[in-house]
Amino acid sequence: MGCRHGGIWTGWTVNNNKLIILRKTYASLLSPICLTIWIVATVVAIVAGPFGTFSVLAFLERLAFWGLISSTSIVLGYAGVAVANMLWSDDRAITRNLVGAALAILVITTNVWAISQMPVWGPEERPGFGLLMSYITLITGAASLVKYLAQTALPWAVETPVAKNIAHASPRLMRRIPDAADKFVLHLSVQDHLVEVTTQEETHLIRMRFRDALDELDGVEGYRVHRSHWVASSAVD
Repeated sequence: MGCRHGGIWTGWTVNNNKLIILRKTYASLLSPICLTIWIVATVVAIVAGPFGTFSVLAFLERLAFWGLISSTSIVLGYAGVAVANMLWSDDRAITRNLVGAALAILVITTNVWAISQMPVWGPEERPGFGLLMSYITLITGAASLVKYLAQTALPWAVETPVAKNIAHASPRLMRRIPDAADKFVLHLSVQDHLVEVTTQEETHLIRMRFRDALDELDGVEGYRVHRSHWVASSAVD
């Protein structure tokens, strides 16, 4: 439910924006740098066998154990980051990043501690919650530093085309399209007195002026390649 204001359901808009932020956060998992960090961390843990797993577990057991820990930790840790992204906007980036990191560390530590209670150590002592949190804090800080350096040196390796599209998934123009929550605009063109809006799924005809349609894109990056055609930069190869 939402309150209607100026012809727009504001409650729906707020929830939709949060969904977009959540999807954008998780879409960054598919970026080359995040996938590289994920794979490298998993391989290092399997080979090194920290917390006594090298002596207690065989190679295939370490593969399953650390694969489970790394995969679930990445997914759950990103949930903490997504919550911070939904609560704080870009003008409070420091607060957002600190809270996101703290939530991620807490969630990942809880996840690793719960998995470490599995009966795989035998007589070996299981690592405590505090020790795990200290190690995870160091690892998270190192991974964040690597990602930051990669963003500076290799910006193409951080953002995926999906994340780039989702970043502008809901300009005002999309509110004229039914069920537009999961759609983003790729192309606009003029058809007589109508504007044809092409999304990743289908096309829609809207009765409005082309100039007004461009105004309602709300800064979505793109190019007016002809007086009757506009193309989103994320749709260009």
